[in-house]
Amino acid sequence: MSTVEVIVDDHDSRVHYSPSTGWTGRGDVQQFMQTTSAAVHSGSETATFSFNGTSVIVYGKLAPTGTGAVMAFSVDGSPPASFTAPPTSVDSEFVVHHQILFTADALPHGTHNLTMTQTSGDGQIFLDFFLLDTTSPAVGDMLFIDDSDPVLDYSPGWVAQPSSDEFFQNTGRSCDTDECTVSLSFNGTSFSIFGALSASQAPAAWSAFISIDGSPPTAIHPPSPTATNTSANLLIFSGQPLPGLNNNHTVVFTTHSTDQLFLDYILVEAAPLSNTQVTSSSHRVPVATIVGSIVGVFAFLLIASLSFWVWRRRANIMLANSPAATPIAPTLPTQAQPLSVPTWSIPLPQDQSRETGELMPYCVPEPPPSYRPTRSGKLPPTSTRQVLRVHSMATTDADGSALAVYSAV
Repeated sequence: MSTVEVIVDDHDSRVHYSPSTGWTGRGDVQQFMQTTSAAVHSGSETATFSFNGTSVIVYGKLAPTGTGAVMAFSVDGSPPASFTAPPTSVDSEFVVHHQILFTADALPHGTHNLTMTQTSGDGQIFLDFFLLDTTSPAVGDMLFIDDSDPVLDYSPGWVAQPSSDEFFQNTGRSCDTDECTVSLSFNGTSFSIFGALSASQAPAAWSAFISIDGSPPTAIHPPSPTATNTSANLLIFSGQPLPGLNNNHTVVFTTHSTDQLFLDYILVEAAPLSNTQVTSSSHRVPVATIVGSIVGVFAFLLIASLSFWVWRRRANIMLANSPAATPIAPTLPTQAQPLSVPTWSIPLPQDQSRETGELMPYCVPEPPPSYRPTRSGKLPPTSTRQVLRVHSMATTDADGSALAVYSAV
């Protein structure tokens, strides 16, 4: 899941004050949920906030008390970082809303503990709310979407207002044309739109419409301003609970007034694990499954390689220990009847060697008619092919003359 920004009020159950009698609650319309908390005395009063995220920002309100107050902040027992409020006159109208008191980022994923202690000064620093970045918001957490967040899709005509502590994050937007729209797609069970309303004109001149998931636009009744100039942190619209089961929604907000409505921020209540989220996450293969598959494939290849090596080794040993194979002469096809080879004794010259055993050219007497070549120079066809050869013989006739054998092969 992507990182989201969660807003936590100073009166949230995850914030603990010690001692409980050492802190006092205040608040006005500009503060988140219109509540703040301040230490009655400095030194021993502490507040702790347990959260799950990778960063945290502490926002507060500064009030005039004369001398500058100091508050120390520490995350997970790290060396404390201090915020010092500027010294102001007790009678002055010095008040600062939405002041950043402390920031801790680049925290490892997991649960962290923030400790806050006012080390000096009394009642000048008021805790208002916490903003934290997390990838695992709890069910019911409020996701904070500032008007400057890029997830908001603005139509032409919206104008950013000058920086002011009347707005959260010191930013706000207003419509400068006849009609302006802004849309937001989110996953949640409800949403709320907050802004500021100018008191310079009557509320009847203000009109806005809301469309949820493509439904026909519904008119919104304007809230009544509570200040002579501008009423900030007003709830413009609250849509809860939202219809549907998958908690994925798209909201389109339309305003037609000019310089009447100022958009400040939107809150979305985090949804429980829905069917859509389950389906979406089911397509993501868990890391453990991937690692297990890789290990299984590697083990299979290792076992297969060892088995092949053992088989080859045994085969080589058996081959080495087996007796040498006796060569077998090829067997020619048997003849239906034995071949009769005629021979003729031919006298050889007296000077021919009798011991060479080699083929010797010699004029052979004319063979019998059945072995005479035809006019084409070919032997007559027979049931088996016959070739005439002359071999020297190491035998002699009765009168001692050498004989040659004229045979058909």
